[in-house]
Amino acid sequence: MSAPSAARTEAEAWAAVATLVGTGPTEGSVVGTQVLADLERRARRWGHRFESAGLGELCLFAAGLAVAEAEAWERDDPTVATRAFEDRRFLASDRIVWWAVPWALAHQPEVAEILLELGERLRLAPALTGSEGLVPPGEDAFGPVDVDLFGSLLSAGPWEELAERWPGTARLWTDLATRSGRARF
Repeated sequence: MSAPSAARTEAEAWAAVATLVGTGPTEGSVVGTQVLADLERRARRWGHRFESAGLGELCLFAAGLAVAEAEAWERDDPTVATRAFEDRRFLASDRIVWWAVPWALAHQPEVAEILLELGERLRLAPALTGSEGLVPPGEDAFGPVDVDLFGSLLSAGPWEELAERWPGTARLWTDLATRSGRARF
């Protein structure tokens, strides 16, 4: 599959998630915090402005970035194409997949499946050997291990199974499996 075709196929997947979730939850409503400064800065570079930064809106922005990538490849503009890919990968890894998959598993499993497929394609958080050098001491892929990000959502997910099935995001699910083992319910 050519780069433009792959990007357009990815755009369709992002748009499908947006359609399924509507506005959807926000990162803040799921985990209690939402860092918008970097997200807004990246969106401004593309002439975009977020209204709610809900899951649906984030996915539409990702779809737009995928279309921008495809169009840039088609007009032989690798600088714009790679910037669109880079910003989409950041958006997916830092602002969507890590919190939206646990939420979707509990509320909309079909959305989780699409997001996992996208995470696999983008290789957002592959499991590497050990964690030395990847995260600061006392942290995992989600940040400080003593912070409960997902509450009862931790107990709802088949984290180890996801890590085996989706190697492109395995680090996230391995870390959640470890966190859920430490969680007190």
